[in-house]
Amino acid sequence: MSFFGKVKNLDEVPDNPFDLPNDTYLCEIIDADHKPTAAGDKEGIIVKYQIIEGDHSNFFPFTEWLWTPDMDPDDIEDPKLKRSVEMAYSNLKKHFLSYGFGADELESVTPKDNKVPALIGRRVYLKCGTVKQKDGRKNVKVSDQISVEEFEGGLEEFAPSDDKPLF
Repeated sequence: MSFFGKVKNLDEVPDNPFDLPNDTYLCEIIDADHKPTAAGDKEGIIVKYQIIEGDHSNFFPFTEWLWTPDMDPDDIEDPKLKRSVEMAYSNLKKHFLSYGFGADELESVTPKDNKVPALIGRRVYLKCGTVKQKDGRKNVKVSDQISVEEFEGGLEEFAPSDDKPLF
């Protein structure tokens, strides 16, 4: 008997179980570590997400790294570094707002023992999918995020669409 003898429709079995189709998914943050990169040149938050709704809710958890600069852009003279730090803060702010924090709460989100407990359990809609890296490996890339409140309020530009590429 074939290994696939019990499968009624073999064509519906995914060719790669680790591919996440480009779409919008409701996710929950299940872990958040704050630590330096392997090179030790930057610190960031490794946010671990789990899809919690729909056909891919059993998909393995995936991560996103958020740089947390430890400098004020106004104190930086190098224009390239200054712009990079400004963009990192903007990205961090956008993420925290999409996680449901109010603008007045942003500065209260702090690490404790290399964890960021205030993030764990937060829900967010992520626009993401599997992308192939230059080295041939595949991983999940988040291209955008939006708060549950805004998404469920019907924000049209974030709704999935076949004619709008995610990446």
